[in-house]
Amino acid sequence: MEQVQQMQLSDYVRALARRWVFVLLFTLAVTLTGGIYSLTAPQRYVASARVLLRGEAPGLTVVFGQPRSDRFGSTGLSLDTYAKLMTSSETAKRVSQRLAARTSGQRIVVDPAEVVQSLRAITEPPDVLRVEAESPSPEHAIAIANEAADSFVSLVGDFQRAQETAARQFIEEQLRLTGDEIAQLTKQLQTLREAGNLAPEQLAVPLKAGGADYVNLLQRYTDQLTGLDSQIAAGQRQLAEVRAQLAKRRPFRLQKTQRENPLRAELDKQLIAYRSALADLTSRYTNDHPAVADTKARIAELEKLIATVPPLVESSTSAEDPAYDALNKRELELREQLAELRGQRSVVAAAVARLRQQARAGASIQQQTEDLQARLEMLREVQSRLVRELQVHKMNEAVKAEVAAVLDRAVVATSMTPQLSKTLLFSMLLGFVVSALLAVLLELMDDTIRDPDDLRRYTDLAYLGMVPQMDQIEDPLVFAADPRSSYAEAYRSVRSQMNFRLWEKPGKALLVTSALANEGKTLTLANIATAYAQAGQSVLVVDTDLRRPALHKLLGVSNDRGLTNAVVGEVPVEEVIYETRVPGLRLVPSGPLPPNPAELLESEAARAVLQKLADSADVVFFDTPPCLVISDAAVLAPLVDHVVLVLHSGQVTARELRQAKETLEAGRASILGVV
Repeated sequence: MEQVQQMQLSDYVRALARRWVFVLLFTLAVTLTGGIYSLTAPQRYVASARVLLRGEAPGLTVVFGQPRSDRFGSTGLSLDTYAKLMTSSETAKRVSQRLAARTSGQRIVVDPAEVVQSLRAITEPPDVLRVEAESPSPEHAIAIANEAADSFVSLVGDFQRAQETAARQFIEEQLRLTGDEIAQLTKQLQTLREAGNLAPEQLAVPLKAGGADYVNLLQRYTDQLTGLDSQIAAGQRQLAEVRAQLAKRRPFRLQKTQRENPLRAELDKQLIAYRSALADLTSRYTNDHPAVADTKARIAELEKLIATVPPLVESSTSAEDPAYDALNKRELELREQLAELRGQRSVVAAAVARLRQQARAGASIQQQTEDLQARLEMLREVQSRLVRELQVHKMNEAVKAEVAAVLDRAVVATSMTPQLSKTLLFSMLLGFVVSALLAVLLELMDDTIRDPDDLRRYTDLAYLGMVPQMDQIEDPLVFAADPRSSYAEAYRSVRSQMNFRLWEKPGKALLVTSALANEGKTLTLANIATAYAQAGQSVLVVDTDLRRPALHKLLGVSNDRGLTNAVVGEVPVEEVIYETRVPGLRLVPSGPLPPNPAELLESEAARAVLQKLADSADVVFFDTPPCLVISDAAVLAPLVDHVVLVLHSGQVTARELRQAKETLEAGRASILGVV
């Protein structure tokens, strides 16, 4: 089962330690960049002024609605909106004009676009707005901040007065339109009263439909219309029932009779003819004659066919159905009755409609009068409210109260140029943090297997040990060159770990392979086998790498005859087992290289030879090509007890290792562990 990649604290520390040169150089580069920026950055100064926003104009009260806590004055704008207005181009334009027209102090000529870039508005809830001005000169920063506050106050005042004027003009126009509509409705109401010939005090009395004769007549016609509807509904139900019965019947009825099957009679005639022919043939020939046998076969087929054909068949005759004619007559009678009832209903419905129209003619005038009266009362109420609103806006326009006022003016300007010591410290911390994050990111992106921690993090394969790379040793067999070296101890440690695993999962036939080429699997196999031989065990090494064999060179054995000779039957298996220069270690070299190694290893002869070799020593090692490059390892995996994977540190990725594991497990291999 594949493990989920998770990084622990030790993994982060290892990533930083592995890339400490990158972290150091990156941190120094960022620190140097920050120092250069601090030394070359131009001088900048910032001055600030504060403006107070009043929530309500002095001397006035709110007439309609409830004031909002985050709105100011009659403009109804929020604190954030005022902050945007503070840094608007209109405010910057006024600041530029006021600075150029100064009569006291130095005149400052500055473009409005530069003023917009230098201003910054900061809200201080609930009702204070702070404006900051940035400039290379402290005097200019103070002047721009103060003029921005003054210009903002005047701009808000002008905006408020413009709003009050626009509101007053709008209300006056609405009052005029409302008055015109009231006059028009009053005239229409008077016209309706004259048309209905009603007095004003009679408008609240509902109109009546008429006398008792009219009421009785309308009721009688209505009852008659209801009765006709009931009769029509009953007739429709009866018609539907008759039609349903007609759908189930047919004009003619079918009568079934039985008669002799003509096919059966014909088949019986043929059977009699064949039997007569058979009697004639048997009188002249023996039973083995082809004509006799053919006639018997035909008779048997006819008998089987006759058994499946019934002797009698049914025939049908038709006769008229009297019930069907009766239902047709009943349907015609019901349709005529329904047509007559519908004609009577149309006459009665027209009479009822005329009577009701006469009633609605009188009620329509009453309804129109009531609607006009309600609309007229509503417009008079709106007119009264507009008059009160107009008075409020006229008072606000006349008072000219200011919504904003300068609370604190700018006096001093603060330098914004970063200090060298602080810049260096910040740059160093920033460089270290960024480089550390980059180092960790590179570690996450790099899935190369370098050490046991990487093996445990990416897979669930057992770790059997790590051996150093032998670059400066003349004899690759470290036990022969220096049995007390650290290399030899590393292989002894691998042997111990393998014994622990074999104690849990017994087995003596071990296949050694790698994921990719040039990972040192052959050298590792030879030294592990030597370690087992020096421990007093009988060890056999079989070179099944039939493409690039190398074990015979390491162990000093000729490769003239070997495994391939035994598989093809040229020599017995015992004659290709050679003693090596290591006591207790024997070798079966590959022998002459075949043109088809994979097919040779998959043959039954190869399986028999390898099975015999697997039982000929205490421990048997099989050397195979890389499993991701060639399929030989997957072919031989079912023939051994366990597989040992050899990986070169820093050469194989986790994805390749997982592919090698999946390839071997697909061949039903039991992976003992990884060296």
